[in-house]
Amino acid sequence: MMPRKPIWLLLLITLLCGFLFYRMTYLTHIDSLSGRTGTDTQGDVSTHGSSNTSTSSPNRTVTPKLAVVTCGDRLNLTLMNVKSVVAFSRGPLHMLLFADPPNMDFLLKELSKWPRKVRQRVTVEV
Repeated sequence: MMPRKPIWLLLLITLLCGFLFYRMTYLTHIDSLSGRTGTDTQGDVSTHGSSNTSTSSPNRTVTPKLAVVTCGDRLNLTLMNVKSVVAFSRGPLHMLLFADPPNMDFLLKELSKWPRKVRQRVTVEV
């Protein structure tokens, strides 16, 4: 019979990792939308890696960039993955798509079939 102590330790580590993942993904996204990325000891808003000057804009938004490479017979898999990313993203998205010449025309044709609302939110470079 396995001792209980390692099971509880494993459960605790799993919960801690889940909380940290939640904090890094969801709450960082909310902080970036509000323009806050942290506070210093006086409670002033500060950003990581930049100075706290009047020229920095607290309302700036960050557009995620996605780079995808496809070649050969993997175009359908690539399109499915790109559609999933677009479907699960809510804000603007910039995609860099790299394809071999035979797939480039098909890729552009498939992207042009997307709804106008999606094409306004997603910018694509092929």
